Amino acid sequence: MDRELARKLISVVSQEKKNARSITGKDIVNILVYKRKFLKEESAQRFESECVREGLLSIDGDNFLINFNAPAEHVPIDLVIDENELFQEQTKDASYLDRLLNAVVASGKLTKKEALERAKKQLENLKYINMTIKLCSLLNDLYINYGDIKKDMEKEIFSIISPL
Repeated sequence: MDRELARKLISVVSQEKKNARSITGKDIVNILVYKRKFLKEESAQRFESECVREGLLSIDGDNFLINFNAPAEHVPIDLVIDENELFQEQTKDASYLDRLLNAVVASGKLTKKEALERAKKQLENLKYINMTIKLCSLLNDLYINYGDIKKDMEKEIFSIISPL
């Protein structure tokens, strides 16, 4: 799932609900399907479950709590959503650096530029540590979950060390 597009859609729902910190599944359907026509009705349930899986929303009884600063998210007035692009899985071919930067941006805590600058500054004395490891350290410090990326990195490293 494209986390940046999902964040924009959740922000649209939050803004329609007067910047609410929690929304319901009914709000998502009414606003994204019927009012704004961003999604098809059958895709709304999938959108909810994918957002929970990605950590953008968390379940609180019958409501969904928004796990990022939705009012701060910039949503263009001419936003167009392609459902195929929204639900497309992030490929393993994307570099770890890109995937880590996307995780930082999706958390809403920093922009890509801020993350790179902070990672460079944070570990500037360690010149033999590459940027990927520096970003892992930054994500860890910001309490951003990057477990899926870390598992992929471990698999790649262990396959190099001990080929099957």
